[in-house]
Amino acid sequence: AIASHSHIYIESADTIDLYKVLHPRKPSQRLTIENIEDMTLEGHGCTIYSSQSDEYAQLIKFSNCRDITITGLNFTARRKESPANVRPEKLLRFENCRQVLIRDCDFYGQHNSGIEMRDCDSIHMDQVHIRYCAEYALMATRTTHCLLEYCIIDHNEFAAWSSGNDLCYEFNDCKFFGHKSYLLRCAARLNHCTIRHKEKEICNPKKVELINCTITD
Repeated sequence: AIASHSHIYIESADTIDLYKVLHPRKPSQRLTIENIEDMTLEGHGCTIYSSQSDEYAQLIKFSNCRDITITGLNFTARRKESPANVRPEKLLRFENCRQVLIRDCDFYGQHNSGIEMRDCDSIHMDQVHIRYCAEYALMATRTTHCLLEYCIIDHNEFAAWSSGNDLCYEFNDCKFFGHKSYLLRCAARLNHCTIRHKEKEICNPKKVELINCTITD
């Protein structure tokens, strides 16, 4: 059961279809986790997805949570492209969450965006791979202290976006490549990162600090 002060271990290395798990008890395909603290969700290569293709909701939404660890899981949409009038949704969404650690996870967007954070603080991603997302790999609104270390972010429309002009993201020893447009649309600090992108299109507007980074076209 999903509860505070719990460690949920997923033994299977196969796949979990959230739509089949939740339907018909819950019409939405999204799993919502609310008002939880001190919880770990651990897997060893298990893939979480939804087979429902006519809705475009997140896979998992965390709301009002703190001290959350997600490790060893793969997330993918596995659905067709969104209609022209429907914005792509996110694989994971955090609202009003604090002290979140995401480690050793893979996010394959496939017409969805990656991870959205709203009104959050202290989000740490370690050895996370975010790829092939529509629009953004990372989105942050009124969010502070988002730290990414040893992550690979590739083949998305944009790597990261945030609201406002305050520093939101810090990337340490991360790799960026294969993005279609501006790499960053946010205030960010990049330390010892490897970037394969046109230098003049790394950030718009110019709110990024590059420290000992390697940049190639």
